[in-house]
Amino acid sequence: MEIRKGWEVVIGAAVFAVLAIGIALGTYFFEGSKTIAGVEAGGPNDADRDGLTTAEELAWGTDPNNPDTDGDGIADGAEVDLLASPTIAGSSINPFERATDERVATSEIVAYGIAQAAIEAEAGEEQNASSIVSNLARSIDLPILAKNITAKDLRVTEGMSMKLYAEIVYEILRESATIRESELSLFRKAVDTGNYSGTLALKDAARTYKEMEAALIGMQVPPSVVNEHIELVNSIGTLANIVSSMASWSGDSFAGILYTEAFFATEPRIEAAIEALGEKVSLTVTTP
Repeated sequence: MEIRKGWEVVIGAAVFAVLAIGIALGTYFFEGSKTIAGVEAGGPNDADRDGLTTAEELAWGTDPNNPDTDGDGIADGAEVDLLASPTIAGSSINPFERATDERVATSEIVAYGIAQAAIEAEAGEEQNASSIVSNLARSIDLPILAKNITAKDLRVTEGMSMKLYAEIVYEILRESATIRESELSLFRKAVDTGNYSGTLALKDAARTYKEMEAALIGMQVPPSVVNEHIELVNSIGTLANIVSSMASWSGDSFAGILYTEAFFATEPRIEAAIEALGEKVSLTVTTP
């Protein structure tokens, strides 16, 4: 199994490049029912018995003490298995793009704001036009795509072998190879065909990234690489959120542009996180 195209360039840092990962290690993380970082859902690290471990609850943004976070009658773990959102009831429609009684669709807000700014600019009120655009950017109601876990969410462990840590991270990242088609290519197909009912392949890709994120949260982390590990988790978690939003795109053109731009910004961020972590681990392992 190869690593996601693009990531393998930066993951070639010395300590990662020579790793020999056995079948047992891969099974430890990703085979069987709901096993992440060696902890089975439904066990002592699944307080609400919803089928998600504590690490998975962090990755999906669900309530670890509520088996049905969105209150739709389906357990959080079951919704993840069904490629549905465990945090938003009725999530076959992207709620951040849907017009409601209280809110018009995002593209309508943008169109109105741009038109108003153009009128002000034509009247020679450039400062007012600039202010309108700034206020518009702050008023757009779109999902918070960025992930923000902190050190308190991790299992920081003194004495954790750096070599074992590197092997485990490498194996987790190898799961990216199960995504066979570019997410942007899949999203473009959805846009070109007017698919507003959800893209199964994108939902599956988002779940893979969420599983990777949960595995990185649930594993033991040496204190010396905590900052680098946090950045890797957050960058992959952000990618998972972006792909999940693409998967449930409801046709709002401005939201589609935002997802695409966020995707382009996040890919190099992940590569940089992998490179920084590789350099830190390599230095630690090779220094006597």
